[in-house]
Amino acid sequence: MDAPGAGNAAHHDMAVTHGYWERLPALVRAHLPCPVVDRLEPIRQKHTIEGLVLGAAE
Repeated sequence: MDAPGAGNAAHHDMAVTHGYWERLPALVRAHLPCPVVDRLEPIRQKHTIEGLVLGAAE
C-alpha cells in the first residue's frame, strides 16, 4: 500500500482476492487501484528492505 500522494503505487504489485474485495467498504475500494483476482500469486519484490526476510526465524 502507498500513502496518498506518495507516488510509489507503480512500484507495487498489490492484488486482492474477490472475497477480500467484496468485504471492503465502498469508500476503501474507491481508493484501492489494484487487480481483483481469483488466487494470489507470489510477487517478486522490486526493492530490498534491510532485515526483512519472509519466513525467517530469529
